[in-house]
Amino acid sequence: MNLKQTSIRILSLGMLLAGFSSPAFAQPSYPVKPMAITKISGQWVLEGKHRTENHQRAGSENEEKSLSLQESITLNLLGYAYHPNLIDWGAIMQLGLDQNRTQIDGRQQDSDGMVMDYSLYALMFQKKILTLHATASQTKQTITRSFARPIGIDQQNQAIELSWKKAIATSLRFERQALKETSDIRIDKKNTWFASLQMQDNRNPNWNSVLRIEREQTDHTSTSLNSNGSTASVLELPSTRDQVTFQNIWTMSQLPMRPNLIGTIRMVKQQGFFENDLLAISQRITLHHTNDFKTYYDCQLSRDTTNTQQDQNFAAQTGLNWRIYDSMDIDAYLKSSDRKLENGTEKLLGAYADINYRKNVPVGKYRSTLKISRTMEQKSFNNSARNVRDESVTLTGLSASTLTQPNIQLGSLVVTDTTRTITYIQGIDYLLSTLGQFTQIARMATGSIADGQTVFIDYIAKESSNNEHTTNSLYWTHRLMFDNLYYPVSVYLNYRTQNQKLTAGTDPENLEQLNILVVGADMTLGSLLLGGEIEKRQQRLLPNMQAIRLWSSYTLPLRGDITLVANSGYENIQYAQSLGANDIADFQKVLYADISTTFKANQSLLLRINGSYRTSKGRQIDDLTSLAAELVFRKGLMDIILNASYSIFTQQDNQGDDMMISFHIQRTF
Repeated sequence: MNLKQTSIRILSLGMLLAGFSSPAFAQPSYPVKPMAITKISGQWVLEGKHRTENHQRAGSENEEKSLSLQESITLNLLGYAYHPNLIDWGAIMQLGLDQNRTQIDGRQQDSDGMVMDYSLYALMFQKKILTLHATASQTKQTITRSFARPIGIDQQNQAIELSWKKAIATSLRFERQALKETSDIRIDKKNTWFASLQMQDNRNPNWNSVLRIEREQTDHTSTSLNSNGSTASVLELPSTRDQVTFQNIWTMSQLPMRPNLIGTIRMVKQQGFFENDLLAISQRITLHHTNDFKTYYDCQLSRDTTNTQQDQNFAAQTGLNWRIYDSMDIDAYLKSSDRKLENGTEKLLGAYADINYRKNVPVGKYRSTLKISRTMEQKSFNNSARNVRDESVTLTGLSASTLTQPNIQLGSLVVTDTTRTITYIQGIDYLLSTLGQFTQIARMATGSIADGQTVFIDYIAKESSNNEHTTNSLYWTHRLMFDNLYYPVSVYLNYRTQNQKLTAGTDPENLEQLNILVVGADMTLGSLLLGGEIEKRQQRLLPNMQAIRLWSSYTLPLRGDITLVANSGYENIQYAQSLGANDIADFQKVLYADISTTFKANQSLLLRINGSYRTSKGRQIDDLTSLAAELVFRKGLMDIILNASYSIFTQQDNQGDDMMISFHIQRTF
């Protein structure tokens, strides 16, 4: 019996049970009706956006304009059949129109579409031991990404779930998901059937266990189209996944040390275009010797086999948590791991300790944190490369972010969004630069990566095929907060050192030796916060440098209906040596300021204005000035929101401006 036939039989069984259920439990406040509607509501929405972008690069000028308008009406219904305890149901239906106009250097592209979706749910026997929950939804719309091709989306979902409310709570769920994306270059169809069984033992609160069994079957077809709409190629991507998960939370409170065992056992087998066979076991036992002292013992075992490699890992950890009086907390542990891959092995043995100390002294409060560790690592591989996948980086403004691994191979870097549906292009969406042996990435103002967006980055980093090394690390922070001064003042000192030393094999050229010293202070003057610090850094993989940072923050309520917030900062970095050839600057100066104000005219009208400026000179050169305003009007059941923004930027040889105006009108009924 396949999943489709099983789902139909389960649905028939639920309707049969509904027919035999007696309405004797009906309460007077809910009259018995074959079909009752208890609430009707909805909303009408009209929204639009106009954006104009002009930019110049390498002597060429580009102008891009986009205009979008969407109108929709949504109806919400709540009701029941015979009685809410028999069948309680709800429905949401939306219908709308979507229009998009895109113009790039005089070439116009239009796309119009419908916005249609609905969502239904029904809950049967909600007061009984056995309940049945059914849902269905569908969304059809056309979306146009900024200055890109329109995509038609048709997404459907149907699900049914049976729940048994007893000491061993059991739920059985069947679900179907269908997705179709259509554009003038590709048609993607994905149809997924999903089934799960979950059982949770609640008979004893000290012995909680959850068993979950899942099966997922996906048919995925990707069809590429020629310019005339004919089929160019068809790619079949079927997939089947079976998974079993067992979770345990066991507390043996009757024993003297009150031990508890918490862990997970997971088995996954996936077949199709992507092969995966996984077994992962994780268990931790904790012994509570006293209220202030406990020890734990942790074990992890995994075996992960995919199309490309086999990965086996065994890790063990033991540690203690100890609170000494009310002034000191000590966390210390030992960790060992042994990882085997098809192309090599990795072994690690380490000792770690974290000490947190706090004390009230005659002049104020003193806080200190000490983190120390020593590890020994051994690596042996058949090749000299490390594959890094899904490194998460958030790109803010035009600032550059440094990737975690040094010595990245040229051409190996791939940047995508977090859904892995959009692949960004170097020189159009982002810029790459090097600092020492590290690679830095920054978004481009004219690209498709939004300000503050998180992206995934894959790359290959150079690595020694055979080496052994030790790592000694220390990080010590101190902060003294003076209580007896006229204004609150805090001073702090942070010191960090790390020494990685090769003991055998070939130098992987990524072993770090660094010393960082930071001294700073901050002071609060009413609504004004002032701060500054000096940092001195010596490193092997990055140029030695010295930095001075100053910052301020100001918050001021005016007359109770106006609030002003201002922030500013300055950073001056001086590198001790040249950063490379071609006269790359050996300094970096950054100045930024932003101000925002909120004006609440009355209970219905709110105005927000934000302005910001950032300039960077040195090895990274950019300027970004932006101004934005938002007007919010809410009166009764009517909401009106108007937004406008303008920014002007310079980034290396790229400069231009960006203007956007949008509105949102909503009427609820």
